Amino acid sequence: MVAFSLIVVEKFRKGTDVRSLGTFTSKTLAEQKRGEIRFAGKRGQPFIIPTSEVPSFIASRKTGIFKPTFDPVKAREEEAAKIRRQKEQAQKEPEFLITDGRHSYTNSIKKEMPETNHIRLTSIQDKRTNNNNIERLNGTIRDRVKVMRGMQNIETAEIMTSGYRNYYNFIREHSAIGMTPSEKAGIGIGTESNRWMALLKKSF
Repeated sequence: MVAFSLIVVEKFRKGTDVRSLGTFTSKTLAEQKRGEIRFAGKRGQPFIIPTSEVPSFIASRKTGIFKPTFDPVKAREEEAAKIRRQKEQAQKEPEFLITDGRHSYTNSIKKEMPETNHIRLTSIQDKRTNNNNIERLNGTIRDRVKVMRGMQNIETAEIMTSGYRNYYNFIREHSAIGMTPSEKAGIGIGTESNRWMALLKKSF
């Protein structure tokens, strides 16, 4: 009779942890146990593996394939190189440079732009310095732009961003407020099902 084991694979910053949650006399019992525990908060459902294959399975998962490859020194060097390229393109240092609270920016900017006043937006509570809203909007726009493989020229970029601004403000419902931003501001486009058509009619 083949026995089966429940194996959990969890990935952490320092590596991968693989452990057994028990051995069962049949695959059905292992599946029932997996369903009962539900493993709330775990990263993925446990594997059901024939017990005889568990040692090789665990060994394969601990080979380092899942270990994080983040190198903080390399990341700082890449950021410094990016800032250097931007400075070369602008042919001058900016008077101010505003970033989010990422600590690694501090050293890179200080090294590449020593005359620049670096302002870090670190407060989530202070709406004057919180850039979460614009970051969220940027993420929404990137979902569209990243599949377009770039813009042909500045004119097409302006057309796209103008159209997307209308879409974001008048067409797309905001998940947090349950309506479009224009409706929230009292300048909605009515109740027509085709919002694009309603917006076009109002533009005439």
